[in-house]
Amino acid sequence: MNQTTSTRTPELSLARITWPILVEMLLHLLMGNLDILMLSHYSERAVASVGIANQLLQFFIMLFGFVAAGTTIVVSQDLGGGQRQKAVQAACTAAAMNSVLGLGISLALGGGAAFFLTLLGTPDQMMGEAGTYLRIVGSFLFLEAVMLTGSAVLRSYGLTREVMWISIGMNAVHVLGNALVLYGPFGLPQLGLEGVAWSTVVSRLLAMTAILYVAKRTLRPRLKPSSFFREAGACARRLLRIGIPSTIEYMAYYVSQLIITSFIVSIGIAALTTRVYADSVLGIVSLLATSIAVGTQIIVSRLVGGRRMAEAEDECRRSIRWSMGLCAAAAAGAAFAAEPLLGLFTEDPAVIRQGTRVLWLMLLFQPAHSLCMIYQHVLKAAGDPAYPAKLGVLFMIGIRVPVSWLCISVFDLGIIGVYAAFILDEWTRALLMRRRWAAGRWRTGSGEREAVTTAAVS
Repeated sequence: MNQTTSTRTPELSLARITWPILVEMLLHLLMGNLDILMLSHYSERAVASVGIANQLLQFFIMLFGFVAAGTTIVVSQDLGGGQRQKAVQAACTAAAMNSVLGLGISLALGGGAAFFLTLLGTPDQMMGEAGTYLRIVGSFLFLEAVMLTGSAVLRSYGLTREVMWISIGMNAVHVLGNALVLYGPFGLPQLGLEGVAWSTVVSRLLAMTAILYVAKRTLRPRLKPSSFFREAGACARRLLRIGIPSTIEYMAYYVSQLIITSFIVSIGIAALTTRVYADSVLGIVSLLATSIAVGTQIIVSRLVGGRRMAEAEDECRRSIRWSMGLCAAAAAGAAFAAEPLLGLFTEDPAVIRQGTRVLWLMLLFQPAHSLCMIYQHVLKAAGDPAYPAKLGVLFMIGIRVPVSWLCISVFDLGIIGVYAAFILDEWTRALLMRRRWAAGRWRTGSGEREAVTTAAVS
């Protein structure tokens, strides 16, 4: 017999769950830059070594997204349907899956760091430092796997502030640890890159412990081993049905960016520099759109899980208004302040001039990006993850890449042409996903899939 409760979970406010997500994302962005700044004062070779190792680490962390991407939606749907025991089962299944995957990857990186770095073509003079960093951080990468899953679960329960505070604490420990091992204050030894690696591991260990403590206190899991293993297969299928398309979509974006970057390199260093600086400014605006989309996804997942479809549509419309309005205002502010903002990064007048044009062009990009992010997340929340993933692969590889090439190589539009290709892609996908959402196929599809899943685990 399926042990569920029909108690409705408390209602969530978009503003209440979104602002901590935004702060957490901003903190992650700023801490990445601070890491590079601290390492640059120690050694430029250390910066390059960490950069190479992090390319591998980020790829493997992306694999954890197969599970983590589906966790927030599945757990939120179960909570919205008042099925708390199913939500706990899904959370525990996700944690088990990513723990096993994380341990396997940790063993591979711990024992084969040199092998993976050789595959990446790492120069001999960097193999020592990069290998040390990758071996230490990679051996404990399972901590990141558990953290990602635990954070997704806590967000599903509306505990975004708790996740934010844990993230702040983790980054504070990491920065303090870096300062101690790199600069050696109070007569402490300077441990260099090896010390930075251990600082990363310790901060993640503390964060994982805090997340597990909050999760245990919130979920209060009371699953019998026999019940857990009997229902784990159905839960795993639900998680992967959402997680796999989401990860494929992200990989398509990653590949398209690599290809487009190679096109920009052919124009010259000034164009590449312009893109880096412009994206640094625009990245903050995009984080605002992403945080609103993630918050909307949590709320819509609950509403769909509770079969409250009209309310889900209302929430989607409300989020679109907020996202487009706030992001358009932020983009306009960045455009008006383009010269002083870009002047923080460079004094090159050519880069500032081109960057200013890009930031003004983003007034056309940002409304489409806001629409794209909202519809992408609500379609996944409603049980239709394949459609945005298919569009992402088709348009990012089939539109962004070739149109960028045409704008650069044929029409000689330079970096402006690349961003014009981005605008075309975002508006086309946004309008297609809007039509998909308005058609309402998700209304019946999510209900049918939920009925099948409920029957399977009963």
